Amino acid sequence: MECNGKKKNLFISLPMRGKTDDQIKRMIKICQKKAEELLDQELFLLPSYERGLQGYNPVFGLAHALLYLADADIVFFAPEWNNSKGCNIEMEVCKNYNIDFIDGNDIFFKEIVTAKIARENILINILESDCKFEQETPKEVPEKDSVFKIKINSD
Repeated sequence: MECNGKKKNLFISLPMRGKTDDQIKRMIKICQKKAEELLDQELFLLPSYERGLQGYNPVFGLAHALLYLADADIVFFAPEWNNSKGCNIEMEVCKNYNIDFIDGNDIFFKEIVTAKIARENILINILESDCKFEQETPKEVPEKDSVFKIKINSD
């Protein structure tokens, strides 16, 4: 799984506009970890972000990123990359120059949906445990057509 006896180079493409230095660094770590899990190997992280470049012309930042992208064996596109002009250009470079990539929108969307489903199942279980089901057989209804009432515990 290694390239020429060394770790594969990972470049992370992520939207940076409006994000703090800490938010960007945190997302880079998350994406690196996710890429390593998916590929089942340790990767060498190329510097796709350098503090201080945010104040420069965006084209300068993109040109700087493309220098590192040229050395990438694989590119991980962070969630919402498609909302960024720079990330879209980096995606086009990957497609046109046959650089392998992982679309984080697909990966994280599936995990969010799975977590949401799990959370909803937990909520349903909690609601069911807070409900007490009692069966009543009113005199005017035949026994085979029993009526159920739900009592919500308020304690």
